[in-house]
Amino acid sequence: MKSGPLLLLAAVLVVAVLNLLASLGVLGSGGSSEEGDWEYKVMSATEMDEVGYKAVAADEGIEADEEGKMTLPREKVVIQAIMPRTLVEIQKDGWKLLTVEMTQGGNFFIFRRPQQ
Repeated sequence: MKSGPLLLLAAVLVVAVLNLLASLGVLGSGGSSEEGDWEYKVMSATEMDEVGYKAVAADEGIEADEEGKMTLPREKVVIQAIMPRTLVEIQKDGWKLLTVEMTQGGNFFIFRRPQQ
């Protein structure tokens, strides 16, 4: 099966879950923002990894080679080490992790922040 239909299905599922949460009052309630004053960001696991790898490389002073590849210390790229670093990097722009949706197409991380 091609990945195109799976990604489309995953995107539809994410939107459906967001709509369900909004209709239940889970999204847009609480905090200092009024309902509807949030913006959302959905990232795939691959996109999360890219953010984390770049952050770890910057921390370690490692630059990409001519082909864009980097060699990072193995202990720095295990999920237990890279995920907290990835979240710190994303939170620099005000995004807060709302939920993680697990689908057949992969995991999707949903963030929100007050509208800017």
